[in-house]
Amino acid sequence: MTEFQYQWLDTELETGIKLSGNLSKDTSDILWQQRYEILKRCQYPQAAPFVFNLQDLTQIDSAGLATILALSRFMGENTQNLLSKFTLTHPPHQLVKLADANNVMSMLNLLHLKSEDKVKNT
Repeated sequence: MTEFQYQWLDTELETGIKLSGNLSKDTSDILWQQRYEILKRCQYPQAAPFVFNLQDLTQIDSAGLATILALSRFMGENTQNLLSKFTLTHPPHQLVKLADANNVMSMLNLLHLKSEDKVKNT
């Protein structure tokens, strides 16, 4: 199992947090404890959205997905116009499958989906 880690992103192009490793029931609390810092950074006057870069997330379970959804809800309750300011980039296939299976894809603002992960409208 890869240890869960996060790194703050503060560049001209991107403000956010980069997640890596395993986001699971055993590690989700580490991310949840950062919610006030995330909220503070989300409220910086900036044109670019706050990014959750998930490119290096190697594993996620339903508790990890629930934590991301809870963060989204928490931030939505504490900021205005959040959808334009909160983005998940490079979501792993496992997260997309979990979100689709639990019918919560519409609750996530996902960018940079791999073609096999894009939900087909039928």
